[in-house]
Amino acid sequence: AAYNRTIEKDPANAAAWNGQALAYAELKNYNASIKLFDRAIEIDPEEIGFRYNKALVLNELGNYSEAVAVLQETVEQHPECAPCWNRLGLSLAEMEMFSQAIKAYDRAIELDPSYLEPWNNRGIAQVMDNEDFVEALKSFDKAIEIDPDCMQAWVNKANALKLAGRGPEATSALEKAKRLGYQG
Repeated sequence: AAYNRTIEKDPANAAAWNGQALAYAELKNYNASIKLFDRAIEIDPEEIGFRYNKALVLNELGNYSEAVAVLQETVEQHPECAPCWNRLGLSLAEMEMFSQAIKAYDRAIELDPSYLEPWNNRGIAQVMDNEDFVEALKSFDKAIEIDPDCMQAWVNKANALKLAGRGPEATSALEKAKRLGYQG
């Protein structure tokens, strides 16, 4: 209701359109949400967050190719946006375009080497792309170096070790993940 009032008073308030779109997304009314994000983008095409949020909703709908298109446009306009590169990698990975996803994660890492998520995502993509366990384990280890309490990185490391035939090490990594709250 607050967003409606703001939009009525100031229809050119892109942030209000974005806020209303996020509210619709929370309610899982994704199609309405996308239309509202489009309006926010139309008003302020330079705002990264509006496109990023639209891509999140497109991913929720399983429309990965459109999410990739939105994110590619975003990183062309804002090549410094590490979260956008990471999100692009996730969308590409959903389409099983793992080598392209790895390139997007690499760009996110280049921009922000201490950004944990692309390291973890990169490791997953390396396993899925060509079962490159050596590189995947390096990625998971880097994620763990950034945050030793990152449960998901420990789980992913355990899985990669298991797939690589390194059972005792996999068990040790999984035990660490369980100490961090992993229930699997």
